[in-house]
Amino acid sequence: MMLIRLDSKGVQEAIPPAQYVESLVESAVEKAPAAFLGMDVLLIGRQVRTDRGVVDLLGLDRDGNTVIIELKRYDSPREIVSQAISYRSHFRKTATSEHLNQIAEKYFGDTSPDGTLIRTKFKDRFGTFPRQLNKKQIVALVAVHFPESVLHDLEEIADHICIEFSYYRSDKGEDFFAVKRVSEPDLPPALTAEQALRDFDQFFKKVIEQVKQSLPQELTTFRNTQAHTRNAQWMRFHWKGSATHVGLWTNKGKGTAKSEICVYFYNKTRDPAIVKLLTRNADLIRKSLQIGVDDVFNPDEKTSIEKYVGEENASVAVTTFISVLKPLLGEKL
Repeated sequence: MMLIRLDSKGVQEAIPPAQYVESLVESAVEKAPAAFLGMDVLLIGRQVRTDRGVVDLLGLDRDGNTVIIELKRYDSPREIVSQAISYRSHFRKTATSEHLNQIAEKYFGDTSPDGTLIRTKFKDRFGTFPRQLNKKQIVALVAVHFPESVLHDLEEIADHICIEFSYYRSDKGEDFFAVKRVSEPDLPPALTAEQALRDFDQFFKKVIEQVKQSLPQELTTFRNTQAHTRNAQWMRFHWKGSATHVGLWTNKGKGTAKSEICVYFYNKTRDPAIVKLLTRNADLIRKSLQIGVDDVFNPDEKTSIEKYVGEENASVAVTTFISVLKPLLGEKL
């Protein structure tokens, strides 16, 4: 199979398949996991050693599920299936938050004295943090080709993806990949960006309008930014940078058993002055924001306040967060 580049004059370049180099393919998947897998993944490990073997790449999806990424080439069908089962079993039993944080520290070359590096990286990527990590173990297998017998046997394994690819390299040193999903029996199809936005646009537009109408004039000069993945969308209300902001996140039941809507304050920079203000006014904040037992408020954690609400209460909760925290934090929000 030849990769042909065309322009208005005809064939510009004909690029033949290149030699498979596992480290190069692994690096390509590491740089662009969403392009290869069709799902957004925060990578936290490469060449992760376990008692079952060495995992090529390890990550977390938007819901906090562990994603085990394996590149396959010459393994027999039996070895591919048994290894997939073995890795799922291993991480189901061992992948505690503490263990995943240790893997992430090694991967990022950073440490966190309080064991929260993985929480920080996750929030930087997705804007929020799930209540539980490793609820599922998703095995993503990437190979040039999967025999039908392998695809058939893998049907017995929940939550897996099989990706076939072709690799090309031009004379200019440019790398090209053709990617195709050939098996994903237990995962919902990836939505396009346009589809994801349509799913949430009306809800977020309604919240924005209600918040603007409810706040005093001096508190309505915020900018908001929106982001989305296949399963969720969130927006941020901020006055300067988005590192310290009030936000609203929801999955609205996409790909999960339960819809969740979370209003949050995020102190991404871990500004100690903000921590002091939150600590000093902890009782007032808890009472004003009506923080419950299922919500998150720990000033010493230096990251966030999170309150789970119903859809009908979302705009009121956002307004309350801004009304309470903006006067308190001033230019730091």
